[in-house]
Amino acid sequence: MEALVKKYTKAFKSNKSMSPHKLRHTYGTNLMEQSGDIHLLMTQLGHTSTTTAALYTNPEQEKAKKAAKKLGERRTNYREKVKKEKISSLRLFSLRAQNNAKYSTPL
Repeated sequence: MEALVKKYTKAFKSNKSMSPHKLRHTYGTNLMEQSGDIHLLMTQLGHTSTTTAALYTNPEQEKAKKAAKKLGERRTNYREKVKKEKISSLRLFSLRAQNNAKYSTPL
């Protein structure tokens, strides 16, 4: 089984190594995220205990994804704001320089 997983992982030119366990866990996690149905997950993975199936439900992971998305949005907004401020700062600097040149007296 492991050789098959490695063979097909290489076929997709993935740089990530994949094991049967990781493939199964990824499937279970994605199924749980998409369906939210723990009984479907139990059936698909052959679990008899909800405790075992509950390992695939990770509310902290969802919180982390939302936090990362918010952080990315904040970073983008900050960068846009900085760009605007730099442009207006350059304009202000230019206007001040022009103004100073007009009214400065030679030494």
